[in-house]
Amino acid sequence: MGATLLEGHPVVEDIERWCLRKRRGELEAVLAVLFFNTDAAAEHYVRIKAHVAARVSDGMDGWEREAQQPRFADEMSQAGVGYWVYEMSPEASTAEVVAQIEELNRDARVHGVLVQRPLPRHLDELKTMASVSPAKHIEEYCEGRASNVAADALGRLLSKHGRHRRALCRSAIHIVGFGNVVTDGFVSHMRRCYPRVSYSPGLPEAGGAAQRDASQEVLITELHRGPGYVKPRMIRPEVGVVVDLGFYASEKGFIVGDLDRAVLERDGLAVAPTPGGMLPILLWVMMERTIRAAERLSSRTRGQLGCLCQ
Repeated sequence: MGATLLEGHPVVEDIERWCLRKRRGELEAVLAVLFFNTDAAAEHYVRIKAHVAARVSDGMDGWEREAQQPRFADEMSQAGVGYWVYEMSPEASTAEVVAQIEELNRDARVHGVLVQRPLPRHLDELKTMASVSPAKHIEEYCEGRASNVAADALGRLLSKHGRHRRALCRSAIHIVGFGNVVTDGFVSHMRRCYPRVSYSPGLPEAGGAAQRDASQEVLITELHRGPGYVKPRMIRPEVGVVVDLGFYASEKGFIVGDLDRAVLERDGLAVAPTPGGMLPILLWVMMERTIRAAERLSSRTRGQLGCLCQ
């Protein structure tokens, strides 16, 4: 039978319908993205954000996905959100990056600010991310409340797939790797919300006999060790759910993740793969949060104007 695929498209469809309803209004939400063109994957990811949640092409098995054409500044995403890209030099200083962020904080036309990670190593990540205004910081806030966007997307994915949502609450959750999605904010949010969360840069040791309850552990990976790095033998028998957050763009334009395809042949496992799993949801949640931020900022502006009645 093989693994059960936890596909993201049902969640994407829900968010897409919500965004389209909001698109009928007069307010145009704008998301500004700062990115550092450090490699092909960084550029590819910023392009996919612009296109937003590309569908798997007909005839593909859900593992490989065609690359989308770039849609950069001043264009509208499928969600109806303006997408402005600010490419910065990988050699830019922390002061230069913070200055650009502060300019976007002041720009009334911009409602969401996203700094694409991983950042170049020489940058002060804590200072950089702290400089984003909470009102526009869509990665870590939603409607004024602290909420990591990736943790939000993961919760929505597993909620859509029923019993797997409960696995987060009762299972040991192992988060491995670091980068664009697995950040300090993501790990902190998971630790606030779930009782048994551990983090390590690499995979836990494999071994031991399979346990009766195959849902006792959840494995979340963003390892940056290369496509298909995680083989079935590297996944502990106690693991019941695997969430692949790896992201690699091949020369042919296909997107793949950390997991080797053979992982999908393992019976009793539930897998959120790349592509098609959590990452499309993450992109759409970013757009939803930008629209919510635009509504909140617009409401605040109207409130500051006060009543103009005579």
